[in-house]
Amino acid sequence: ELVGNWRRAEEVEGQALALAESLGDVYWRAACQTALAEVARKHGRFDEAFDLLDHAAKGFEALRDEGGVGKVLHLTGTVAAQRGDYAMAVEKYEASLAIRERLGDKASMGGLLSNLGVVAEYRGDFDGSRRFHERALALRIEIGDRWAIAVSENNLGMIELLQKRYEEARDRFRRTMLLAREVGDPWMAALVHNN
Repeated sequence: ELVGNWRRAEEVEGQALALAESLGDVYWRAACQTALAEVARKHGRFDEAFDLLDHAAKGFEALRDEGGVGKVLHLTGTVAAQRGDYAMAVEKYEASLAIRERLGDKASMGGLLSNLGVVAEYRGDFDGSRRFHERALALRIEIGDRWAIAVSENNLGMIELLQKRYEEARDRFRRTMLLAREVGDPWMAALVHNN
């Protein structure tokens, strides 16, 4: 996925799902369904993504795996946001954030705050969006996740751009580009070029 070889990613995840099913492994079946849902989402196959996530949620709930449930809620929120259902997206993100805070999962908390910032941006609340993104960036710096730092820098760059702070936006995008190249993420690099 990271290098953009979606077909191979989906193929490997499908093989892993078949293996998990043949073993009757509920955890890995749900984990594979979640991974496949992410690929489906990135290809705009939202109905398929929702269906996979529904099955994954049932598996994680049966195991009482809060981390798995939190991940499914997070991804369900992202699919909802991409479909324009912002109320559902916020609901799912906040439910996932509560789980992640309970678990002390700072990486996922950063992702959720980032996603809440994106939804606030889509709703035109740029100041609210900035606050979410700044909180996400602080967590990501704390844990040293350079790829996630790049995401936060890019998101803050978009807010700078929307608020007509062009020099600040350019500086954020330049930092993002350097980080994207450093971690080897061509998709992020292309996104930043576009921005």
